[in-house]
Amino acid sequence: MNDKSSDQLNDSLTKLTELDIARIEANQAALELVLVLDQTRHQIVTAESITGGLIFSTLVDIPFGGSNKYGSFIVYDSEAKRNQLGILINNVYSLKCAEEMAISSLKKSSATIAISATGNAIPRAREENHLGEVFIGLAGYVDDKIIVVSTAHNFCSNSEICSNWCAKSEIKLGSYIEDSSYEINKNVSQLIRNKTVAMALGLCKKFVLEQKLLVDINKKIDLNESL
Repeated sequence: MNDKSSDQLNDSLTKLTELDIARIEANQAALELVLVLDQTRHQIVTAESITGGLIFSTLVDIPFGGSNKYGSFIVYDSEAKRNQLGILINNVYSLKCAEEMAISSLKKSSATIAISATGNAIPRAREENHLGEVFIGLAGYVDDKIIVVSTAHNFCSNSEICSNWCAKSEIKLGSYIEDSSYEINKNVSQLIRNKTVAMALGLCKKFVLEQKLLVDINKKIDLNESL
């Protein structure tokens, strides 16, 4: 690479925004997970609220490993969570909800691993400090039972985009925004969702590599068995 090309590359890299980086990290995490799924013969299903299908579509963007991708339950609304996954918990912004979403999607599919994500990418009135709050669940089969792990994270706690959003809107983080621009709102929302995708896929890769998860679909426990 000549000096001019190198300078152009460095210039383009310095122009990457926080959102650009989040998208790159999400795509990289998807590639790494699909490679692991292909090697281990696992098949994955997702149950997505906050991400609205973005976790699975990012996996689908990887142009191989089709047999490792089962599908996605897109359950953005609370009623959809109840109707499609049987989620009865009132607080849909919680680790418990993420865990139930992961378990239910695993039971309702022939997949061997499930990822779930719920949280808040849009601020609500009187919900201080919840913007960027995300709950991720992972589920799989070990021996005669389902195991599930979950994690919580706030992606706006240290974000330049979120900080700029608040500064331009002249309001506190987490408050309802009516006067900020569509573009600012969109960037914050997409940042949170892409960071959620990257984290969920990265955690799933670790989950697969560290747990002795059942792969043979014929050896799965009775789908109607209670936990």
